[in-house]
Amino acid sequence: MRKEIVIFAVVLFWGIGGIKSHSIAQEQRNFISINPVGIIFGIQNVEFERVLSRNSGIALYLAYSGFAEAKISDIRFEGSEQRVTYRYYIKRNAPKGFWLGGSFAYSSGNVVKLGPESYIGGQKVYIIEEYAWNISMLALGVEVGYRWILGNFNIAPMAMYRFPLTDNLLGTKTASGGVKIPFVAYGIGINIGWGW
Repeated sequence: MRKEIVIFAVVLFWGIGGIKSHSIAQEQRNFISINPVGIIFGIQNVEFERVLSRNSGIALYLAYSGFAEAKISDIRFEGSEQRVTYRYYIKRNAPKGFWLGGSFAYSSGNVVKLGPESYIGGQKVYIIEEYAWNISMLALGVEVGYRWILGNFNIAPMAMYRFPLTDNLLGTKTASGGVKIPFVAYGIGINIGWGW
């Protein structure tokens, strides 16, 4: 964790140190970023956005979470998400300012519901009460956000809401006892990244 903080600080100060004029920022057409809010909750993620015109862009988001980090109450999951988003910049000044977006996402993963904890050899372990493997789903979403550009460095807070199209596309929805994939319909984040 310390290594990630040092890398983030170096990128932050390098980006702020390279603040350029507005005209240079307007020429940036590619952005790569991470959402540290997701990382705090155990979701490794990266997003790439390409500006298509003065009022539009397209973004590709990739995320992965592992069993060890991702937890909602007694349900743990590991999975991945791939999402494509079309962004419309309201004031025709892409990539800066407010955007509205529509997205299409594919998510897949495995879910376990943990039972009571126990100790084996001095280590805490859990009994798995229920499980479901190879769950996958498709979803449509909407998002809103705002991007500030400081030289090559950029910050973009955003909020999103998703509508599931399928409950289970492949695999076993309920392999035992009725556990289902935890679907989180909404999300917030702050994408922090680099533009060129």
